[in-house]
Amino acid sequence: AAEKREPKPITAKLTPKLHQLLTDEMRAIREAMARILDGLGNGDNVLVARMAEQIYDSFVMRQGLTDKDRKDLEKAVPPEFLDLDHEFHVTAMKLSIASVNRDRDLQYFYFGKLVAACATCHSQYVSDKFPAFTQRQPPGAPAGGHSH
Repeated sequence: AAEKREPKPITAKLTPKLHQLLTDEMRAIREAMARILDGLGNGDNVLVARMAEQIYDSFVMRQGLTDKDRKDLEKAVPPEFLDLDHEFHVTAMKLSIASVNRDRDLQYFYFGKLVAACATCHSQYVSDKFPAFTQRQPPGAPAGGHSH
């Protein structure tokens, strides 16, 4: 059986500027996600739409990176990271649209996809910062866990 190559943490490969940009973006996303959760619980479609759009707008490739920063980022991260990042931000825009349309089921669906994307990225690319994702079941433990 072919073994899937485990992604390695990217933190050490980032330039100080890129590390700071990504750290700042993650803080802003965490704050927006908390506000979205409040908005979903309170039925505040305007707040949810605004915060989801803010997440979309924070897309790292749109933050005015210089050409050098862009090249440094492409050297530091695999293409799958950029794909996941892009999908995350597109999902945020879909959440914003669902909120504008007052479609609660879609709001919950897209918020769930955002949370799942956070966990996927953290477990694959920053497991050094989130070590709980690297803890494995002991041999012989019942199969379970999560599916992709």
